[in-house]
Amino acid sequence: MLSKEQPLRYLIILVFFSIVYAETSLQQAITSALDEKLYEKPHWRTLLHYVGNESQIDDSEFFLSTEGKNNPKEEMIATLKAFYIPPKRGVLKPEYNLIRKPSTHPYDTHAICRYPARLRFLNSWLSLQNLPEIECYEFNAMFQYVNPTSISIVFPAAHINSPASMFGHTFLLFDSEFESRLLTHAINYAADADADTENGILFAFKGLFGMYNGKYSILPYYDALKEYRDTESRDIWEFKLNFSRLETKKIFEHLWEVRTTFSDYYFFDENCSYNILWLLESGREELRLRDEFFYQVNPPETLFAFQKNNLILEEIYRPSKRLVIKEYEKQFNTKELSSMREIALGKKTIESIPPLNQDSLKLFLEGGMELSEYYHIASKISKEEYIDIVHSLGKERAKLGKGEHLKPRTKLSPLYGHRAIRVAPTFFAQKESGKLNLRGGIEARLAYHDSSDFQKGFLEGTEIEFLRLALSYGGLQKEARLEDLRFLNISSIAPISALFQPFSYRVRLGADRSFLHSTLSPYMGVGFGYAYEPIDSLLLYAMVEPYIFYDQYQKGLVSLHGTLGTLIGGESLLRFVGEYQYRLYPYGVMGQTLESQINLAFTPNLSLLVGYSHLFFNDSLYPQRGAAKVGIRFYF
Repeated sequence: MLSKEQPLRYLIILVFFSIVYAETSLQQAITSALDEKLYEKPHWRTLLHYVGNESQIDDSEFFLSTEGKNNPKEEMIATLKAFYIPPKRGVLKPEYNLIRKPSTHPYDTHAICRYPARLRFLNSWLSLQNLPEIECYEFNAMFQYVNPTSISIVFPAAHINSPASMFGHTFLLFDSEFESRLLTHAINYAADADADTENGILFAFKGLFGMYNGKYSILPYYDALKEYRDTESRDIWEFKLNFSRLETKKIFEHLWEVRTTFSDYYFFDENCSYNILWLLESGREELRLRDEFFYQVNPPETLFAFQKNNLILEEIYRPSKRLVIKEYEKQFNTKELSSMREIALGKKTIESIPPLNQDSLKLFLEGGMELSEYYHIASKISKEEYIDIVHSLGKERAKLGKGEHLKPRTKLSPLYGHRAIRVAPTFFAQKESGKLNLRGGIEARLAYHDSSDFQKGFLEGTEIEFLRLALSYGGLQKEARLEDLRFLNISSIAPISALFQPFSYRVRLGADRSFLHSTLSPYMGVGFGYAYEPIDSLLLYAMVEPYIFYDQYQKGLVSLHGTLGTLIGGESLLRFVGEYQYRLYPYGVMGQTLESQINLAFTPNLSLLVGYSHLFFNDSLYPQRGAAKVGIRFYF
């Protein structure tokens, strides 16, 4: 017969040997890991976000070793040790909602539950023995809730009036077995910025210098659509990727590891699109998507990387709320649209609808509902007002029977556009004071797009350029010189209409030879105005642009430019860009400039450009100058 002390003795012995076995297993695992040099394996470095000798994760809480940010070997040893730490005990209340609140159970803070991707990697090499038996309540609950089965990449296009969003954006989508795709979950990486207090230009500036923390987040896809497609009026493309269910789970596991960490956010490289690549590489070890980029990562270029690696299975287009409304806008005259706007805002009732035939009335009511929803999203009307307005419009629409809703034409995705880098061997001809100079040279641009480029896959009227320059050699002196240098060019030429009145703007910083003298003059200018699109593929705009520039003879000066311009061609292979400026300089000097460019695209990444510009002045001290150029543009 056993005494009362014997069961306790057996338990103590069992615990003792369990600890011994665990410690032995740990030492064997560390020895094997060091022998195999697992800390040098590319996938281990991927899970730690290592580039060179340093992790790009800047949150010390992510690392288990104090040397983890700069020493993958020590982080691996610390991880193995953490896996074998006996867990604390606890009780999880059945009514506790793990989806809405972080877990309070000690198991969920154990390394086995915090680092499932690291555990999978190390276990695949070491077949870890005698690990603590732990149930990861929070991870399992969230995995079942999200239910990821495959992965898609989502690309919201450029935001028409936001400099910080003119590259577009990318985020991931966990496809699942839900009936509606809107119920799936998006994975976003973004700067931790306050959208209510910081404008787009300030965001772009701070983003250039890493002044934000970047963080991952998981949110319902319908919330992401509401933000990008409806609130910001951005067209959206979804690209389904060929990741298996297991690979998708691996992505979720790594996302779990980094979901609360932060990294310094940089607008050019360590941005939303770049940090999404880490997740995809964690799901498929042989992927090296980040190797496709060497100095900057912009969202459209990541799509080309997916295409190059044969990851894209299919493409889905979702037009923006604004584009849908503009399709209805085309069906009515100004007076009718004014009535639609007043009804959508609740300022008039449906009794004020102008006389229309039945088909037009159907479209009017549908357009009014779309517009009222747009105003509600933009906080121009309350939720209660919106419900009342849509209810009355919908009730009238139901009386008219079924009919096809208007749909915008499907836009081409950025995959049909040109690449970011542009190089153009160019021939220059310049005339000043009756003398003609012929020069050969090259134009180059690191990123990304201007209005003379092939427009397919881009938002008409938007420009964003960094580091564009033109070098030439020749002339009477047979010398090399810098013709033009543009550090930054951000432009949005957005047409107004009866229902939408966006302003147009541009910001330019650089140096060129278009001011008072033909010498190189550094400048900085901003412009504001409006644009109008009378017909498809014809965009007209007018701006007022104050400039600060430096003239080597008269030093720092200020000028005021009145600008009229046109963009012709839309997405066709042949485009024309023309601009006239009237310039007011100090001391009563007035100048006029005419500039035109014709671009003929043979393919998205090969085109011929012909350009001409002419400068006139009202003062004989400043002679007329003309310049022409012909270049072959290559994009890659």
